[in-house]
Amino acid sequence: MSEFTKTLIVDGVGGGGGNYATIKEAVDYFITNSIGGVVIVEQGSYDFDGTGYKTTVSIPDNVTLIGKGDVILNITANIPVFRNSNYSSGTNERIEMSGFIIDINYSSGAYGSNVMGEQLHY
Repeated sequence: MSEFTKTLIVDGVGGGGGNYATIKEAVDYFITNSIGGVVIVEQGSYDFDGTGYKTTVSIPDNVTLIGKGDVILNITANIPVFRNSNYSSGTNERIEMSGFIIDINYSSGAYGSNVMGEQLHY
């Protein structure tokens, strides 16, 4: 398998059949190794509270994120969940995402215009 088609699994606990416990850890692998690939996120609930690996996921070129089953991303901090890793220059290409339910449980800052607990499906 080419390093440009590497597939990583996120299972919420790491080692439980998946390579990683958080989405950020898996995507950071691609950034660290300057390669692209696929991140499959197994069914479950993933928290984004702005701490440690539960903060904004910067996605580089050639990375696809796939939520498998009911994948719920719980936002409880004023942070973007995902962003282009080169967002300031806008140069990333071929970033794909699907299969996520984003549950916003934060009502100020950037999320202030959203209803508390609103769910967005991607």
